[in-house]
Amino acid sequence: PDGTRALAARGDGTVVEWDVVTGVERAAFAAHAGAARAAAYADGALLGKALSGGDDGVVRLWTVDGNVVDDDDDVPEEDSTQRNTPRHVLLRGHTSRVTGIALGGGDGDVVASCGADRVALLWDARRGVAKASFVGHAGALTGIALDRANDAATSGSSSGLIATTGADRTVRFWDARSSGHASCVRALRLDAAPAACASAGAPQPHWFATCGEDGVCAFDARVWREVAHFAGLAPLTALAFHGESKLFVGDADGRLYALDVWKAPPRSWE
Repeated sequence: PDGTRALAARGDGTVVEWDVVTGVERAAFAAHAGAARAAAYADGALLGKALSGGDDGVVRLWTVDGNVVDDDDDVPEEDSTQRNTPRHVLLRGHTSRVTGIALGGGDGDVVASCGADRVALLWDARRGVAKASFVGHAGALTGIALDRANDAATSGSSSGLIATTGADRTVRFWDARSSGHASCVRALRLDAAPAACASAGAPQPHWFATCGEDGVCAFDARVWREVAHFAGLAPLTALAFHGESKLFVGDADGRLYALDVWKAPPRSWE
């Protein structure tokens, strides 16, 4: 959150924190039984915390300040067994591996996750319980992203949306303000199974993007239309928005692309 640290989830089940200025590893936390699949810092109301998800089907909300354990009484302590391991809340609800986590909301306090169990969950992070579930994909979920609109000027029709991608070759949109079992707001079919999705954030809060074997697709959720498509790339595995219209995308061959959404026309399809 302060621009000096970065988190990564590793296949050995650890979550690693780096100093991005020096490139030195600050800490490695034993986070999951099996591979860790996702990790992210929180901000806003959850500033000072981080999340991770892994093959054990658990989402962990960490209270981290380097290697120091935070004694915040608002967060219940569970299973803090390792020395120098931050205390954390266990968020249990998935029945298979967690494949993605996302944070957002106007106050930065919305936490969501998705899994190979075909379910996305919206969490009450303070209480450690799921308050909404999103079911509708016909295959394992591969990614999740939250609308990052944070003020009245950007809270149009896409405000409060959650996007999920699945092995069923669809991206589905859900209302993040739902409780219980929520229904799908919109489903868009893709040419290939997407590997990940992302939201653009404050500069373009209505934009979402997916990536996979068919390239990159960027959507405007106000009108449910594709605004850009990048093809001719190696199978893509990860993406993130940056600035007003830039996308950084990684492929299976270890390359990183910097793409401008405004410079790629959409395809002609309904």
